Amino acid sequence: MDVVPGDSASLDLSMTHLMTKLATVTIEERRRFDAVRADLEHRRRLGFGYRADSTELAKLPGVVEAFNVPGVHTKVMGGQFLIYMNGTYTMTSKKGSGLAITCYPTIWIDGFIVDITAANNLTKDEIGMIEVFTSAASAPGQYAGTRTNCGVVLIWRKRYISP
Repeated sequence: MDVVPGDSASLDLSMTHLMTKLATVTIEERRRFDAVRADLEHRRRLGFGYRADSTELAKLPGVVEAFNVPGVHTKVMGGQFLIYMNGTYTMTSKKGSGLAITCYPTIWIDGFIVDITAANNLTKDEIGMIEVFTSAASAPGQYAGTRTNCGVVLIWRKRYISP
């Protein structure tokens, strides 16, 4: 239809109401939260490792004190803390004694491997749970044997484990 200036035209339209059905939406976040909480509870019941939750952390002066568990050592240098462990490894010798060495645990935050800098950047108010396993053999399978034969530190932020 062409309409020129000063002219008019009428148009009759018929419209129908269309309903669009959206696909079902599944919220995966709740499933992930439930799975992580179930894993944490399962490990707590088994009694492996050491753990400190947010209520225990609140009583401590800082994050570094949460790692003061048997077999784990911390050192503060230049405002940053380091976590290390002493492992004993058996070496074949006439005396049959082991060799104690210092090793650095693999650190995980919310299920991802990180370096110590990421752990230093967290405040104790952000942390919901810390789990410390002094050997890779005692750590949960999905976190063991990743970078070292040393221990494993799992840090869970509140926003990751609490809806």
